Amino acid sequence: MNFKKLVFIFIISTSLSCSKKLSPVDNSIKKINNLVSVQNICWANFSKTINKYFNKKMSLKEVNKFWICIDNSINLVTSVLKPKEKNKYLYLDIKSILYKVLKNENSASKIFSIFSLLKDLSFFKNKNFVSKQDINFFKSSIQKLKTISLDLYPHRKTLFFANANANANANANSNFNDNSVSYLEYEKATKVLQKSFKSIEKIFITSKSSYDYASLNKFLKLFSKKHKQIAEFVFSAKSLVTKNKTKKITKNEWTSLISPLASFYSAYRGFQLFYLNNKSPNFDNLNAQFKYFKFVEQLFLKSVTKQTAKQANLKTQQANLKTQQANLKTKSKGYLVKDIKALILNYQKIKPSKFVITLKFLDSAWLSVNKLLSNNMYKKDNLKLDLKFFSRQHILSLKVLFLKWIYIQNLNLQFAGLSNKSLFSTDVLFVKDKNKIIGELNLPLIKRSFTKLSNTKIGKQKIDNQGRLLFVDLRNQVFLFNNLARLNIESLLVDIMFSLYADKKNNMNLKKITLAFNEFKSVFIFAKILDPKSDTVPKTIYRESNLFMPSSKPDLVTDRQEALEYLHYIFSGLNIKNKWSILVDKHCKIYKNDFDIFYKTSCVYDQFLKNQKSYFKFLPKQIYKLTFLNKAKSSLDITAIAAGHISGEYFNKKNLFKTGMLLQYIVTIFNKFDLNKDWHLSYFESLYFFPLVQKPLQEVFPVDDTLELKNLYTYLLKNGQFPNPESDILSQLRLLNWSLNPDKTYNASFLQILKVFKTLRSFSL
Repeated sequence: MNFKKLVFIFIISTSLSCSKKLSPVDNSIKKINNLVSVQNICWANFSKTINKYFNKKMSLKEVNKFWICIDNSINLVTSVLKPKEKNKYLYLDIKSILYKVLKNENSASKIFSIFSLLKDLSFFKNKNFVSKQDINFFKSSIQKLKTISLDLYPHRKTLFFANANANANANANSNFNDNSVSYLEYEKATKVLQKSFKSIEKIFITSKSSYDYASLNKFLKLFSKKHKQIAEFVFSAKSLVTKNKTKKITKNEWTSLISPLASFYSAYRGFQLFYLNNKSPNFDNLNAQFKYFKFVEQLFLKSVTKQTAKQANLKTQQANLKTQQANLKTKSKGYLVKDIKALILNYQKIKPSKFVITLKFLDSAWLSVNKLLSNNMYKKDNLKLDLKFFSRQHILSLKVLFLKWIYIQNLNLQFAGLSNKSLFSTDVLFVKDKNKIIGELNLPLIKRSFTKLSNTKIGKQKIDNQGRLLFVDLRNQVFLFNNLARLNIESLLVDIMFSLYADKKNNMNLKKITLAFNEFKSVFIFAKILDPKSDTVPKTIYRESNLFMPSSKPDLVTDRQEALEYLHYIFSGLNIKNKWSILVDKHCKIYKNDFDIFYKTSCVYDQFLKNQKSYFKFLPKQIYKLTFLNKAKSSLDITAIAAGHISGEYFNKKNLFKTGMLLQYIVTIFNKFDLNKDWHLSYFESLYFFPLVQKPLQEVFPVDDTLELKNLYTYLLKNGQFPNPESDILSQLRLLNWSLNPDKTYNASFLQILKVFKTLRSFSL
């Protein structure tokens, strides 16, 4: 049972699927038969009726029949029942009539649960009987719910439909997009939703009802197997909003609970529409995201200020003044993080996902988020934001990041020629906290950085529709929107990491990278892209960002540009893996564990051979022709082993990723050092590459003398292997002869470089 069904549980509990016209109520003996007819026509399709309203299929005519059926049901029940005295209807008589008349015991239980619910909620004044006054109040409440359902009807797509905005990207260039939702529509719908919840709130306030955990759990048990989990979630939400942890909703808490539920749902729905489902690069979508964030910001700030004042008016009505004042003080600081965590964990029990969120993960993630937001604006004041609360300071700090991100997207559109509009009318944006400037964004400075990035090699790189970097002649490359758009998002991520961990020179050494990795390790484990036992990732990041990126320099630190290019390559490598794994997953999968999938090696090779043109399309044509076209199997075997695959029966999915990454790296080596562009590295060209590999080579083959190591390095490039006296007695002599040769020459091919990496891999095992 999801949130929208939970919110409208009262409507759902009386849902009727009236596809046939009911007979009018009269005073004849047909009353009992009519009640049976109601059961047969309406209650038999209880769950289907719920889904019809929330999933497009229910017409306005059917909605009206729905409520006609409810009216007839109430009239039928009350006309069949005979009051004991002075218009008093006993609960036992109601239950007896329902079970006697209705053939389906489950339907009778559900109908009677409505009366039990209303009794538990104190809608009815007496616990033993229902009065005529109660019936009239019940009917008036039904009329309000009918009005709510009719008011919400034209906004169902915006508020409830799962695929709203889902295909916006596919139809971005068309004049009409059936699934798109504009911000104006969203704004109208949220106002109607807020009004509807206000009406529901009035019902509860008028009835002066209270509700406890046992009553809710008992009622939910009729409708869901996860009744306990849903009940826990409801009271987690109540604890978050009201700061009262008791598992009871008191008469005075409805006001502070129902309206915030509408606001929370509106915020959640907006995030779905404008971020998760809508990825179309156009100005209207960007403008919607911009307005949505302003809405959420105002909503949050209002919830920790204005709502506090509203609660303050109630404090004189509370018996325990000290507790109330403590709650108000806590509320003004923001939302308790432990309550937010409890809400997330309880929601996961209702709707589990493949990513299992644990308390340990939430604790670690929050430490990182709090550190980031503290550092983002409050670093100058040496102020750390309170870890116990998600406060107004957190949301304002988040605003600085958001404004930068939205401005970068705006620039992306302008540079791509998709829009000449701007969301900002000034060059400098200020973020204030109680009239104090706590953050600012210099837009021209960001634009210059953006322009500089677009003119780098990686900025001019092409990406195919699978998201793979395409390695072609730089002279023929043109600006491509999705590549630069992705780069700018990645640039923001790199900025965040460097603001937290870089030294004063804006660089990160191995120690800094290790610190950053350890603090974010739980996120990678949560996403199931990292084994908890893995401890080599920081060294890998450090080595590969220093060796294989277009801007890599042998200076033993990773600068911002190297980190950005490395992240860009990582995403491309993931997309290569995803492309490769489509058919491999389908035909070759054997088994999987928590962190990887395993395939039959021979099957993986067969799929590569059958689909090699598509699989290796991202490589330069010359590389494909020289390396894979006629030597596909042997070349793939060398590449896979060089990437970490151990020859054997099984091939794991992670090594698909590593294989793609390695191919990208070697192409980059040729782009950087193959000066005459013949796709071979000559002796003199390879010397330019030596400073980058000197330290890694020393780790594999400890040689202190630079000249000796250089001779060993060039020997490796020429022969594809290190000298090994155990298997080849003369290899050491050949190395000596090579070292003394004054006219060294060779042309190492792409395949030869792959063999070098294969050799280095075997020595590092």
